[in-house]
Amino acid sequence: GQEICRFNRPFRCFPSCCWCCWLQLLEAFDSHGAKIGEIKQLWSIFNREFQMIDEVGNPKFDIMGPMCSPWTFKILNNTGNEVGFIKKKWSGLLKEAMTDADNFAIQFPPQSTYKDRAVLLGATMLIDFLYFERADQSAGAEMSMGVGNMGTFRIG
Repeated sequence: GQEICRFNRPFRCFPSCCWCCWLQLLEAFDSHGAKIGEIKQLWSIFNREFQMIDEVGNPKFDIMGPMCSPWTFKILNNTGNEVGFIKKKWSGLLKEAMTDADNFAIQFPPQSTYKDRAVLLGATMLIDFLYFERADQSAGAEMSMGVGNMGTFRIG
């Protein structure tokens, strides 16, 4: 029951137009409220790209999901080598069609710290909310982080 980290996704849309959205951001904090990193969505036409920033503002990892492979996101180090991944796992036809529940697998980079892993877990939630959640979901709307919604999540 103890909080170990907190994620915050600030409001990032223009109020007048739901299609004109800012690039998304997710901030990660430890249990004491200190920022441990953030995930920034990057502009890209052909890929779904994010950058993980550490607690002092330095880029740590890039996360790239090619459009031709919609369920896989590669975690890349500063030299562009793949060091891990975030993948949505197929849950079966009934679960995929009848529910909004998703399963993900994360392979953390070998050199990652516990802070890096917490921020990458937040990246997984952001990816889920941006690309795999249905906007028409009525149950649990207060926890939805779909485009245009604000949300704070706690793990613990």
